[in-house]
Amino acid sequence: MEKKSLKNKRKLSDQNRVYIITTLFVIAGVMLLVVLLSLSLRDKKAPAETTGAPAGTTNAATDTTQAAPESTDAATDDTTPETAPDSTAPSESTADDTTDDIPAPAGPMEIGTKKTTDGQGDITIEMIYPEIKSPSPSKHSTDELNEEIAYYMDEQRKNMCRTSSADAYEYIIESTDITYVNESFFSAVVVGHFYINASPHPTIFAYAINFDANECRVLTSGELINDFDAVKGSFLDGKFTLKKGMNGLLNEMSYEDMFIEYRAEYDIYPGVYYTEGGFGLIIELVFTLDGYALFEIPTGSLGGAVYSPSN
Repeated sequence: MEKKSLKNKRKLSDQNRVYIITTLFVIAGVMLLVVLLSLSLRDKKAPAETTGAPAGTTNAATDTTQAAPESTDAATDDTTPETAPDSTAPSESTADDTTDDIPAPAGPMEIGTKKTTDGQGDITIEMIYPEIKSPSPSKHSTDELNEEIAYYMDEQRKNMCRTSSADAYEYIIESTDITYVNESFFSAVVVGHFYINASPHPTIFAYAINFDANECRVLTSGELINDFDAVKGSFLDGKFTLKKGMNGLLNEMSYEDMFIEYRAEYDIYPGVYYTEGGFGLIIELVFTLDGYALFEIPTGSLGGAVYSPSN
């Protein structure tokens, strides 16, 4: 009996072991399935959560932008090259439209010459006018400036000839040389000759045009010479260059004789003009000599004795 009971106990213990081991395997399998299921569920949920994150972030950023503009500035620093043209900087077309309203920088006048021929019957008139071709920085139009120049030169012709239209004469300007130009001022020397009443010999003339475009008028010699005695003194001291005149002129006349007819107290001055670095004088040759001579004095030796067009 004892042996049978022992056998039965052994059988029970062996069965219990099998049950325990089987149970453990079942539990382990269930736990493994649970783990696997949880992992698979997590993998399936991850894309949805990731996809939803940007939308949520965008909404948050939008809310932040509305609530705190300063955070928007910080966030756009990394994307400034792409977003700045659309959000803050004007487009190229807008910049072009704006610059159209800005006046171009003023530059020197562009000046040429215009030649005309006129007259009736035996009367011949040839003029060479300075002509302003480009817009001037002056408040006056180009047409106004050219009309003023033409008027001055026509008046010069009438004053020289002093003849009626019935008198036969010839008035010819041989050259009009523009010798000085800045942004609103030019100086020119006009040389020519004329006949009156069929005279056998021509009368030679030369005069200067010193034109201020800002004022739209020709400045007189008296306005350009601040100290006549200083200019005369430089000339008498020989501080000049003879630019144009008869050969041996300085042997025929003294410096004093050339200046004898000019008196500042009576507002009688020689013609004056400007060159690059010089101040020119148009001296009428009196007594037995006819015509004019052109001299040039360095402006450095005159100081403030003459008006400076650059002022």
